[in-house]
Amino acid sequence: MAVRDLLRFFAYRARKWLLGLGRTGLRSQPRQNAERAAGRREGPGRWDDSHLATQPAEGEQGRFRRLEGTVVRGAGVHGEKQSEALPEGLDWSETREAGRLVRKLVTTISRRRKRGRKRRTIDVRTTIHRNVFHGGTLPRLYWQAGKPSSPRVVLLLDTSTSMTPSARMMLQFLYALQAELTRLEVFIFGERLNYATPCLQADFPSTLACIARLPQWNFSGTELWRPLAQLRNEFGHLITSRTVVILLTDCMFYEKFFALAPLEALRRKVKRLYLFNPDPRARDPRDHYYQETLAAFSGVVDHMFLTSSIREVASALREVVA
Repeated sequence: MAVRDLLRFFAYRARKWLLGLGRTGLRSQPRQNAERAAGRREGPGRWDDSHLATQPAEGEQGRFRRLEGTVVRGAGVHGEKQSEALPEGLDWSETREAGRLVRKLVTTISRRRKRGRKRRTIDVRTTIHRNVFHGGTLPRLYWQAGKPSSPRVVLLLDTSTSMTPSARMMLQFLYALQAELTRLEVFIFGERLNYATPCLQADFPSTLACIARLPQWNFSGTELWRPLAQLRNEFGHLITSRTVVILLTDCMFYEKFFALAPLEALRRKVKRLYLFNPDPRARDPRDHYYQETLAAFSGVVDHMFLTSSIREVASALREVVA
């Protein structure tokens, strides 16, 4: 890690200490948290927050809806769950090509072979056995073809508030992978990690409703090192040399460049690590700090894709897997 990145991290920790942020939370509760503390608590770790629901921003009422009967957990160190807003009018027909291309991207050729017609490798054993009745001559050759292995894909979705403008693309991306991949593990994260694979159902609207109720959906803060630590400690059996990890995020984390170290450690343990960034600012060269951040993150992953829509996902993958 460069000295500059190390100094930035120490500055971040010093600022956090000066503001009174620690493991026990804020020294002085925000007004909304104080109102929450005065409310009625329902069950262990759950609150009745129906009167404190955050409404969608002006101009977003037509695109988002709020599910009724919501239950929201308490705030974390850097923020809290904002709402269970979901984008409306999602077009699933646009996801078909993207899903097929993602499957082609993550699928590897196994050492095991099957019979095929492409003339690449001769199947010596089958050729001899089939032609033994022809007096030793080989009138017909049999060939082997690579057998694609079924990959295990771990999908990490950044569901913090900064990703709200990209929620439509993110859910289309999830739909595409769920339709094409059989061994898919899904996690969402803001400040912490939520295991979302049990939410995957054949009825995708039910999947969305389940994911929207998870504590880290639409969470106002974002960290990376803590979710990756949870992934390593609680779901370490999923992180193997045959696993492909797909991270969908805008790379805007509280720890900034300090998030590179745990991400690079994850990259060394898995087969491939791909990063999809849907933030439109990624293509603005005038934002020098953000461009520097993207350059740093692109150096610790196998490939970074700048895609703000599901069509751009398909377009980018078409060039890579062609």
